[in-house]
Amino acid sequence: MAYTINKTDGSIVATVNDGVLDTTTSVSLIGRNYQSYGEAFNENLIKLLENSSSATQPSAPLEGELWWDKTNDRLKVYTGTAWVNVGVESSSSQPTTGLSTGMLWNDTTNDQLYMYDGAAFDLIGPIFSTVDGKAGFLQDSITDNLSATQKVASIYNKGTRFAIATTTAFTANTTPTGFGSATFGLGINLATGYKIHGTATNADTLDNIDSASFLRSDANDTTSGTLGVLNDTGFSVGVDSDLNISVSGSDVTIKNATSDGDIKFNINDGGSDTTAMTIDGATADVIVNGNLQVKGTTTSVETTNMTIEDPLLELNRSSSGGDVDSGIYIQRGSAGNNAVFYWNEGLDKFQAMLTTSAATATSVTDSSKATIVGNFEGDTLTVGSVSIIENEIRANNSNDNLQIKASGTGNVIIDDAILFDDNEIRATRSNDDLVLAGSGTGTVSIPGTATIGTIEATNIGFADSSITVTGVSTDGSLGGDANGVFSSASNSLLVTEKAVKQYVDRQADLYFSLDITGLGKTGTGAGTVQGLLTTLAPVANLRPLTKAYIAGVTQNANSIATTTASVGSIGSTTTVLTGVTPSVQNPTRDNDLIYRVNSGGTAWEYVSGA
Repeated sequence: MAYTINKTDGSIVATVNDGVLDTTTSVSLIGRNYQSYGEAFNENLIKLLENSSSATQPSAPLEGELWWDKTNDRLKVYTGTAWVNVGVESSSSQPTTGLSTGMLWNDTTNDQLYMYDGAAFDLIGPIFSTVDGKAGFLQDSITDNLSATQKVASIYNKGTRFAIATTTAFTANTTPTGFGSATFGLGINLATGYKIHGTATNADTLDNIDSASFLRSDANDTTSGTLGVLNDTGFSVGVDSDLNISVSGSDVTIKNATSDGDIKFNINDGGSDTTAMTIDGATADVIVNGNLQVKGTTTSVETTNMTIEDPLLELNRSSSGGDVDSGIYIQRGSAGNNAVFYWNEGLDKFQAMLTTSAATATSVTDSSKATIVGNFEGDTLTVGSVSIIENEIRANNSNDNLQIKASGTGNVIIDDAILFDDNEIRATRSNDDLVLAGSGTGTVSIPGTATIGTIEATNIGFADSSITVTGVSTDGSLGGDANGVFSSASNSLLVTEKAVKQYVDRQADLYFSLDITGLGKTGTGAGTVQGLLTTLAPVANLRPLTKAYIAGVTQNANSIATTTASVGSIGSTTTVLTGVTPSVQNPTRDNDLIYRVNSGGTAWEYVSGA
């Protein structure tokens, strides 16, 4: 018959059948008539003796079962859900597992005992740890000079005793470390710098200094020592604290707190109270009444406008006469080399230059010349007896010649393109033309009597009513306007028949009557009137500005008139074409179209008439 095994509370643990060994629990349950039951029985006794000593917890524990944790050397009891320590847990860190209310933990690091309240560990004692040292009020014993034991209350913090309190004054046989006096009422550890903070009604000394040695705050007083105010807010002077001296970081501020109030620096000048410098509170101007001497290597003035009353500025005052360049240096930043206008001591000249030299240099290294732009005496620059007036260079003295001279055998060259050689002006570059031209509508004027040898030109106009031409070789026209028409033809002499013929031939304009149907009137190229005109009248054979007048005709498209008739048949009607009459409308006459050869003589260009 099977065994029914019950727990203490009456609940069934297991039913053990005959002849079997049941392992439902940590100990084996022996069934009736189980062979070799003695071994199992004895092993159960051993487990009970050693509390299942093992590195591994029992696999089927019952609530209340004990287990010796062989790994941690701890006796643990099974709560039904977890194994918890029995007795006091000693460790350097707070336990996190196997916690139960009332569990004790000995903090081996700080030598303090804690109890678990179900949520956290609460300190039981002592109130200080061995790491931080003693703390709080502790009762101590001190032997006095009569060898009697005196009970005192000592105050500790982080292991240091900083105060001793006793109701009985006595003299210690051995003064405790840090205490300056052996007589106790209330003693403070002076070695640690501890202070009593509060209000005292009176004191004989302060820091062992007689009270009469301190400055008064309620009356005039003096000191033979140094007065220091060791805070950044500084101190104030005056009934209204008008003067304030303070510190901010490494900066010191001297301030007149009164609105628009000045700050004055006065001196005793030979017995006279004299203001040497004033800072105007209303304008912030600094007024120096005496001479101002600034010594150092660099003086910087950061201002928008600087006004100097002195009519003469002296530079390089301390020069001993050596080779020192002096002038005005202009910092240009990233714009390029800095600019300098200076006296070149080596050359004995003023120079306006760009330079790579720093402002601290005494000798300027020129990198390139600087340009000076401006007006000199209005629009006139006068150099000796020569003036430049607007775009004219003239001699100042009456009847003086204006001379441009080269040195020795040199020539006068303008812009590497024009050469003045004795009485000859010529272009210097190969195949360059020499052109005399005015600006805009201006002309080239030759005053007085001018004798010109050979003129080769396309178009020449003469404003003078009397012109003498001794030899003309011309491939163009000689005339007074753009069309080659003389304004005073009777007073103009053409000396060769060839020249006259070429002139007359080139005066004739061209006239055309053209069908311009489908051609562009104002455009250029194929499909335009300009393109057709280029074929009919090549510009190479014509003078510039020759005109072509075109009577343009436009043809309209054909129109066709038709007649139809209906022819009937059985079941249908058919429309047949019986006649076709073509007709042409009259052509349309456009406005006259005008074209001309451009001024360069390279192509026809549209003028008007579209």
